[in-house]
Amino acid sequence: MTFDCLPHQAGAIPHLVGLLDGTCGDPAQEEAAGALYSLADDNSNRLAITEAGGIGPLVELLGSRNSRARKHAEVGLLPRH
Repeated sequence: MTFDCLPHQAGAIPHLVGLLDGTCGDPAQEEAAGALYSLADDNSNRLAITEAGGIGPLVELLGSRNSRARKHAEVGLLPRH
């Protein structure tokens, strides 16, 4: 499968980062954290997550009562090889 535009090029990452605060509800927070985890497989997406200010909110999720969002944040912050 090929894409004409990658997620970071489409501007999706800042919107996902914005959902991490939980103001749109736990399901949105969980899905955003999961999407960022999946996107972080690509180095350019990891850079875009960092540039969008995503590291701080992901770190904050490590202390969240929302276990699914916390788990996505845990694995999303791990280094990839």
